[in-house]
Amino acid sequence: MTWTTALWRGVAVFAYFTITTVWLPDVVISLSAVSDAPGLVRDLIVLIVWGVALGAGMYLLRRAQQRALI
Repeated sequence: MTWTTALWRGVAVFAYFTITTVWLPDVVISLSAVSDAPGLVRDLIVLIVWGVALGAGMYLLRRAQQRALI
């Protein structure tokens, strides 16, 4: 693997985790249906979104490692 390839794959991993674990929960919490919910429900919804995104990212990283992509 060349340095350029490694750089772009690293940028892709960083972008995925930034978008799905930072930006996406922020968008979900700002939706009117979620923001009008009680605090505990709102927190649980955002926690589930964050957890699924994190879990999916870990799964995708493991699959990429098994296929020798990273």
